[in-house]
Amino acid sequence: MEKKLSGLLGLNHNALVISLTEMVHDSGTHLIWSFWSLYVLKLGGSIAVLGLFTLLSGVSSLIFHPLLGLISDRVGRKKPVVIGGFIVSVFPLILALADNWMWLIPGVILHAMDNGLWTTRQALFTDNIDNTRKGRSLATFYTIMSITASFLPALGGILLDRIGIVQGFRIGLFFSFITLVIQSAVNVKYLEESKEEKRILKRTTQSRGLRNLIKSFIEPIRTNKNFQVMIIGQGLVSFGQGLISQFTIIYAVETIGLTITEWGLITSFSSFTNMIFRIPIGSAVDRIGNRKGYMLGILVQSAYPILFFNSQNFLQTIAVYTLNTLGGTFTQMGREALLVEIVPRKERGILLGSFTAIAGLGGVFGSTSPTLGAFLWDNYGAIYNFYLTPVMSWLAIIYYLRNLNRSKSQDLKKQQQV
Repeated sequence: MEKKLSGLLGLNHNALVISLTEMVHDSGTHLIWSFWSLYVLKLGGSIAVLGLFTLLSGVSSLIFHPLLGLISDRVGRKKPVVIGGFIVSVFPLILALADNWMWLIPGVILHAMDNGLWTTRQALFTDNIDNTRKGRSLATFYTIMSITASFLPALGGILLDRIGIVQGFRIGLFFSFITLVIQSAVNVKYLEESKEEKRILKRTTQSRGLRNLIKSFIEPIRTNKNFQVMIIGQGLVSFGQGLISQFTIIYAVETIGLTITEWGLITSFSSFTNMIFRIPIGSAVDRIGNRKGYMLGILVQSAYPILFFNSQNFLQTIAVYTLNTLGGTFTQMGREALLVEIVPRKERGILLGSFTAIAGLGGVFGSTSPTLGAFLWDNYGAIYNFYLTPVMSWLAIIYYLRNLNRSKSQDLKKQQQV
C-alpha cells in the first residue's frame, strides 16, 4: 500500500511520512490559529501587545531555527524532529491555561521552537525528493499537509462564534496538543535515517569550542552569495508583510464588518482553492523556472494589501484573499525550489534554519515590522500599513532582478560538487 501511494505521489518513504505527519500537525493550527489575534485581545492584550509577541517570536526564532538546523546537520534529522516534537507539544496547553496575556509568553516562546523544528522537518523532506521535479514535489508536500486547511478554519470560526472566542480558542488548543503528540509518536515509529544521511554524518567534522560553533553558523552563509541575496530580498518581503500580518483579521472584523464565521469561511475557501491549484502551480514553476515563479508570486501578492484595504463586503474580501493565497503558492514553490537548488545537502539544516530565522515572516525582518505596524495603526490609521506593504515587495523584486543571477553559475557548480 505504501509503495503504491509513494509511487503515485512521487515521494519516497521519509518524504511520505513527513508529509502525512505534517498534515496531522497542521490540523490543530488550521482550526484556530487564524483567530490568534482576537484571543490575545480578549485576554487583555492590545495592538501593541500583538506587535510585542511577534517581536518575541522573532527573537526566539533567531535562536531556534539556526540552532536546530545545525543540530540536524550534525546528529541527523530524525532525533531533533522526534525529541523536539514531544517537547513543544505542551505549548498549546500553556496557551490554553493562560488567564492574562502575560501568561501567554512561555507558550509563544515554545511555539517559536515548534516553528524552528519545522525547518528541520522541511530539510528532511527536501533530502528525500527528486531534484528534477522540485517544484512538483514541494507542491505535493504542501497539498497533503494543507488538506485540513480547506474546512477546519470554517469550523473554527463557527466554534468561536457559538461559544465565545476564549472558550472556543481553548478547545482548539487542546485539539492542537493532541495532534502534536500524535505527530511525534508516528514520526518516532516510521521515520528512518537514510543511508545517504548516515554517510554525510560520518564525514561531518564536529569541532568543539565556541569559536568553531560560531563559525558553523557564519561560514555557510558567508560563502554562498546567492543565499545572501535570497535572505535580503525575502527579508524585504517579510518586513512588508509583517506590517499587516497580525492585524488583517482585526481590520476585517472591526472595519469591513465581517463575522468570525465569515473570516473562517474565507480562510477555508482560499485554502481549498489553493489545494486544488497547488500541484499545477508547482509544475508551472518547474516549467517557467524557480526564479520567475518566485518573483511572479511576490508581484501578485503585492496587490493584496491595497485590494484588501479597499474591500467593503464578504465577496470582495474572499476574492482578494484567495488571490493572495494563490500568489503565495507561486512565491513559496519558487523560493523553496531555489533554496534547494543553491543549498548543499550537508548544510541544508543550518542554512534553511538561518534563512527562516532572518528572512522568514516570523524571523528578524518579519517580526520587527509588526511593532512599527502597531505604531502606525494606533497613531495614523491602517492605511499606512496596507500601502507600505506592497512598496517593500516591489523593492524586493527590483533587488532580485539586479542581483539574484550574479554568481549563480559558480554557486551551482559548488553545490553540485558537494
